[in-house]
Amino acid sequence: MKIKRSVKNSVAVVFTIIGILLALGVGAVTYVLSHKRITAQYTDVALSTANMAAALVDGDAINSYLKNGPDAAYHSTRNLLKELKTTYDLNYLYILRPDNRHNDGVYIFDIHTEGGTPSLPGELGKPTGEIDNYDIVLEIYLSGYSHKNPLITETYYGRHVTAYAPVYTPERLVAAVIGVDISMDRVIRDALAQTFEISIAALLIIALFFVILLFIIQHRILNPIIRFSRHIESIDSYDDCLRKFEPRNTGDELYAVAEGFNRMVDDVYSHVERLTHLATDHERIAAELGIATQIQKGMLPCTFPAFPDREDFDIYATMQAAKEVGGDFYDFFFIDKHTLAVVIADVSGKGVPAALFMVIAKTLINNNARSENGPKEIFETVNNLLCENNDSCMFVTAFMGYYDLRTGRFVYVNAGHNPPLLKRADGDFRFLKGKPSLFLAGMENTTYREDEIVLGAGDVLYLYTDGVTEAMNSEHEMFSEERLFTVANRYKDRSIRDLLSSINQEVKNFEDGMEQSDDITMLALKINQAQRRGGIMKEIIVRAISENLNEVMDFIDAELEANNCAPKLHNQINIAVEEIFINIANYAYEPETGDAVISVSVDENVTVVFEDRGKPYNPMEQAAPDLDKPAVEREIGGLGIFMVKKLMDSMEYLRDGDKNVLTIRKRLNEK
Repeated sequence: MKIKRSVKNSVAVVFTIIGILLALGVGAVTYVLSHKRITAQYTDVALSTANMAAALVDGDAINSYLKNGPDAAYHSTRNLLKELKTTYDLNYLYILRPDNRHNDGVYIFDIHTEGGTPSLPGELGKPTGEIDNYDIVLEIYLSGYSHKNPLITETYYGRHVTAYAPVYTPERLVAAVIGVDISMDRVIRDALAQTFEISIAALLIIALFFVILLFIIQHRILNPIIRFSRHIESIDSYDDCLRKFEPRNTGDELYAVAEGFNRMVDDVYSHVERLTHLATDHERIAAELGIATQIQKGMLPCTFPAFPDREDFDIYATMQAAKEVGGDFYDFFFIDKHTLAVVIADVSGKGVPAALFMVIAKTLINNNARSENGPKEIFETVNNLLCENNDSCMFVTAFMGYYDLRTGRFVYVNAGHNPPLLKRADGDFRFLKGKPSLFLAGMENTTYREDEIVLGAGDVLYLYTDGVTEAMNSEHEMFSEERLFTVANRYKDRSIRDLLSSINQEVKNFEDGMEQSDDITMLALKINQAQRRGGIMKEIIVRAISENLNEVMDFIDAELEANNCAPKLHNQINIAVEEIFINIANYAYEPETGDAVISVSVDENVTVVFEDRGKPYNPMEQAAPDLDKPAVEREIGGLGIFMVKKLMDSMEYLRDGDKNVLTIRKRLNEK
């Protein structure tokens, strides 16, 4: 770094300024004191001169001078007074008699010398005009007492030191008053001359003192500082060598500074060594975290389309960790050839601890899902396993669902997770509200509640973690469920891949550059058509009236005949379909009417699904009739449902929103 001004020059400038200020101060004080002393000196001269002049004048002769004019004695006295004025360099010397009635008087003497002022002196007996200091002059004339304190007067003729003295007769009577004026210019001139002499001497003394002081400071202070500065300048910022400074052992503060610098050099080398080790460790940890990131990504299904041979549904998911590794995860896999499992979960915390707990939770869920249990039993088992030795008190919010491709039934459990969004084929996204159960690893032996819905063609299920809704902007506002609801419906008609991408971009725009605070994970499942392995679920929509029974039966017959169903099985299915449709036509919309949707698929089972938007009715709750009683004694109703249960292998009911959904199944290979 280039030094613009050296310390030595700066000290010299400072000393010069201080010396000038001191000289000016000494001069000012000297002038004040000299002026005061010289003024006092000249006042003494004025007073003594006035008294000497009074002694030279004959007081008895003054009346004669005024009456008869000047004589030889007058001129002799005048010459003596003129010599006195010249000797003491007086500006004015005059003798007058004041008039006690007017502010004037008459001149007795007005001594004038060559070059004196004024050029026209007052003559004997001539009026004086208005007398300066008339009161003092009159007081002396009348009382006969001398004025002990000379005056500093300022008149037309300038500023003077003025003294007055009475002129006595032998009888000690006052015959006149004598005045002496000495110009203040002489006082100022003498004071300035004396001030100049003293100031020059003081300046020389101060300069000598500062030269000596500067020499000492340069030797003891500046030279070590300059040496230290040059040593610092010699250190190259690109040079790895940081050298110590070798100070002279003066034992003062500069030596302490140099010793401190040398300790700093040792500390820097030590710190650099630690940083080198830390950098190495950081690179190793970064490399390990990179591997962990790849491992974690590899644990999540990330190849899309995930099931390229399936056209009946589409699934897509993304996960963005807030750190190198995260605690969110998703998963989807087939439990069997008819059941698709979907999972999304969020482990408390972030980073490596959350990632490790995530691996454990995901592995436990996946392994237990391979059993015959449903989501409820899986979560209860996994919860107890996670509670064991959970000293870190970590927990997992999770959502798991089983989607039956044959019937469209979606059975799910929510363990403290965010409510999913569900969009029906021609509708908007709505939150799949429900009372969630406790999160996993929260408390042993927790019971989880299982719910179910039916997913049809065009339906979309959107799952997410709280990294979406709790994303925060610079104003500390959260993205929120309300904003997610609005954004999801804005892009509801896009493909699920574009839907997730658009929501993610909306979250990034909302954060507006703020650092991502939590893992963001999303999963979407779309039902394209009710296609099942082994066949396509075909459907017919009719008005739910008994007159349309033949149309429904023709639809069912066509499907059964196309799949070569045995006559007995064909007849049993027809009986069940007729009973169920007639019940819907007679009771579902009573007294109004509405539509009924009948779907059928044939693989190893014949599956028929009935949907209506009528009054809620669960036929599974219908009590079985007492067949031991005579027909006339039995309660009316229940025999048809009882017969359907006996004929079919399974019968399931679900109230899906405002729809009744009844599913019956019959094994195709029954003999």
